[in-house]
Amino acid sequence: MADILIDIVAFIVITAIKGKIHDKISEIDLSFLLAVERLGFFKMYFTTMTVDVENIDFQKLQFLLHYSYFANNAVRVYQITSYTKASKLIFFGRKMRSELQSTVVTFERKAARALASYNKYRKEFEYFSDDMSKLVYMHGSFLKYVRNAEDTINK
Repeated sequence: MADILIDIVAFIVITAIKGKIHDKISEIDLSFLLAVERLGFFKMYFTTMTVDVENIDFQKLQFLLHYSYFANNAVRVYQITSYTKASKLIFFGRKMRSELQSTVVTFERKAARALASYNKYRKEFEYFSDDMSKLVYMHGSFLKYVRNAEDTINK
């Protein structure tokens, strides 16, 4: 009877651990797919804006290229939180946690590059405010992430 009870408890514990691991992996997958989906949105917008090559002016094309660089780095903020949470999960091995933490550092560097490019081209982005209002889907979460990070630093 005691053996059956121990087996049941062990099964419950192992199932709970597997569930936690699966949850974190699913969270990482979801953040990756969200980043890909946001870049897909921008790619579609870029294509729509540049399809009429004869009528596009150089400033608009330059804006889109600068925004493209910004967007490719900015989407990493969707992944930072999920990777950070996963890197703290004790059920992953030391090597896996280390790799996740180094990935978080890489994503944070890319987010810093995105912020630098956003600040560098801010006037250009403000000039094309109509486009920026359509692209808020892309950069809204990034700016929210930056504000939260600044609030945390200021505390």
